[in-house]
Amino acid sequence: MKPSLYLTMFLLCSGLGAQAAELRYFYDFNELNGTLSSLNNNNLAGPDAGSATFSGGGWINYTAGYEGLGYDSRANGGQLTLGSSSTGLGLNTTEGFSLSIAVKDFSPGNNHSTTKWNSMLTFTSGSGQNMYLQKDSGDTSTAGAWAAYCGGNVGNWANLTVSKDSFSNIIITFQNGELNIYLDGQRRITASGVNFSGDVQSLKLGSSADTTMDDLQLYSGVLNDAEIAALAANPALPVPEPATATLSLLGLASLCMLRRRS
Repeated sequence: MKPSLYLTMFLLCSGLGAQAAELRYFYDFNELNGTLSSLNNNNLAGPDAGSATFSGGGWINYTAGYEGLGYDSRANGGQLTLGSSSTGLGLNTTEGFSLSIAVKDFSPGNNHSTTKWNSMLTFTSGSGQNMYLQKDSGDTSTAGAWAAYCGGNVGNWANLTVSKDSFSNIIITFQNGELNIYLDGQRRITASGVNFSGDVQSLKLGSSADTTMDDLQLYSGVLNDAEIAALAANPALPVPEPATATLSLLGLASLCMLRRRS
């Protein structure tokens, strides 16, 4: 067997055995019209999607996003929370979970960036633990660096500066106390022993931050390096489902076999 075929078969077997991340929630916000119903009828993750819905009070502000419309999370506007203590998100910290989102540290409605010490992307566990990002430097007129918190600072904030002028892709992966946060494909925060456990009950998007958010994706399982790179290149495009990836590998293997025979 040729070396190239050995490699192909290795990739095929690896792909079949891998526990790939599975997309559970995907919202591009393009149908957002200020109401919760315009979001809750538009989970684009497919037939095996999660069943949690959004809640929030007030008018849900929208603006130009990464592609199409985005969510203006202005701190004095309607706040979006996906899931609740009664429904959960269908995610847990043992299997792990991943988030990908396009974020700009600027609210068009309030015409400024996030105030220092305010937060975004707050996950809440069934034990009442909160894990979130907090702006620890900068002010309402400048971009600043963000830190990860869960009962205290759990990550170096100096390397996670979110632009106010253009969209950044933020990816968060978590499993069994291991937290990794990526900015535009580069790992900026890593921490172990983070005290966040059990089922994941909810995700509050803006919390107290003044940002623009777009293309929210939540996965069960932990995204791998290739998937993280693909999302950084285009945050609006979900990574391939496990079945799609497997079919691609099968096709590659078949092609190599045909070339070998010819």
